[in-house]
Amino acid sequence: GLDRDVTDLSGGQRTKVLLGKLLLEKPDILLLDEPTNYLDVQHIEWLKRYLQEYENAFILISHDVPFLNSVVNIIYHMENQRLDRYVGDYDKFLEAKKAQLEAAYKRQQQEIAQLQDFVARNKARVSTRNMAMSRQKKLDKMDVIELAKEKPKPEFNFLEARASGKCIFETEDLVIGY
Repeated sequence: GLDRDVTDLSGGQRTKVLLGKLLLEKPDILLLDEPTNYLDVQHIEWLKRYLQEYENAFILISHDVPFLNSVVNIIYHMENQRLDRYVGDYDKFLEAKKAQLEAAYKRQQQEIAQLQDFVARNKARVSTRNMAMSRQKKLDKMDVIELAKEKPKPEFNFLEARASGKCIFETEDLVIGY
């Protein structure tokens, strides 16, 4: 049958056939995990149009941000054992997430300043020393929010050479990983 014949195809061909088979079955809900992998530009455009007109629900997991922006209107973000819902495309989600983080950072910085001020003014007085120490403990236990810094973009400059010699590749402070 079709399933047996599909195993003999390349990754891209297999993806196209299985995706076509799935969509012809007209499911009530689609669960798509990286659907643009192995698809060429023409098929990604076709899938984009299909999902934009799809009547039922679909759940999409993808690292293809332009694709996400063109087909989704709700983002569910899971972090620290919390699931938050954002309305809009991926870019809107990033804006909202950044705004929330900045607001939380600002609130926390105000709270830190107030606690530090109270401790500074009241730690010397015998009558208020215990309250000051309590606020200092709260400060010490606080998880301080940090705003993300701009990540430096790598820059490569390769010089032309006649012969490779002993040293083929040299780098400083290189980190490889994900």
